[in-house]
Amino acid sequence: AVAGLEHPVFTFGLDHTADCTAANLTEADGRPVFDVMVRGEKYAHVELHVYGHHNVLNALAAASAAWALGLPGHAVEAGLASFTGAGRRFEHKGTYHGAEVYDDYAHHPDELHALFTTAKEMGYERLVVAFQPHTYSRTAKLFDRFVEELKIPDVAILAEIFAAREQNTLGISSADLCRNIPGAVYCSTLDKAAEALRQAARPGDLILTVGAGDIYRAGEKLLAGV
Repeated sequence: AVAGLEHPVFTFGLDHTADCTAANLTEADGRPVFDVMVRGEKYAHVELHVYGHHNVLNALAAASAAWALGLPGHAVEAGLASFTGAGRRFEHKGTYHGAEVYDDYAHHPDELHALFTTAKEMGYERLVVAFQPHTYSRTAKLFDRFVEELKIPDVAILAEIFAAREQNTLGISSADLCRNIPGAVYCSTLDKAAEALRQAARPGDLILTVGAGDIYRAGEKLLAGV
């Protein structure tokens, strides 16, 4: 995509041919720790407070921009160490009876796959997910994909579809998804979703509320005890 450009091009990525890349990549409590290398020289040592392969790439992008602007490596270290994630992107909401509660805006099957596979690698005993599909049309169009991804969690709780601006002319419900996901629980309201989370939660669980609608309220109700 950059072939033929006349101005200088600076690349980043996990491919070691990139100008900015990661070396000595390990994990501490599931969070990435690595050295940022710029053209073969160590620029910064990074210990992220967010999870996932995609956040390593995000950190390299930020480090590349900082390097191009002439910022010192210690500024990159401090900046990335203080970053705890964007709102509704694997956002830590609190702890409920020994289970950690997070919220994420993921609403497409590809996003669910990335989120769930990352979460399953974090060392928790179980992954408990309360998911709220977004729009009737998307749920119908991607039905089989949603079923496939929602089989990944150990416990799947499905809130009713978030309509957004749509009318349910398709006659579809989250209950239809549940019938295709062994052990899944259907909840017609957010109060019922919060109660299902309360009943499911165990110490050592990772609880995720997931979706682009108002499913985050189920996690907040859980934490508030209402």
